[in-house]
Amino acid sequence: MSAAGYESLLWQDDYLTLMDHSLQSLVERDSLHLTDKNYLNDLEAIYYSPGKFSGKQITLTGFSYNIKKLIMKR
Repeated sequence: MSAAGYESLLWQDDYLTLMDHSLQSLVERDSLHLTDKNYLNDLEAIYYSPGKFSGKQITLTGFSYNIKKLIMKR
């Protein structure tokens, strides 16, 4: 196996470990609240195993850019 192939396997193993760890803490909850601090990790866990979140309430708190306002401020 090439070095790149081996590195890819290590990355994949790390990803699966991270997802399994995230799922353990998330599936125990009745509801989830995603913020800018946990958004990427928790949303990825939901994407990884969506069936485990069926029936749960998920809320998002964060921000979005309004490109028109950003352009007008320049």
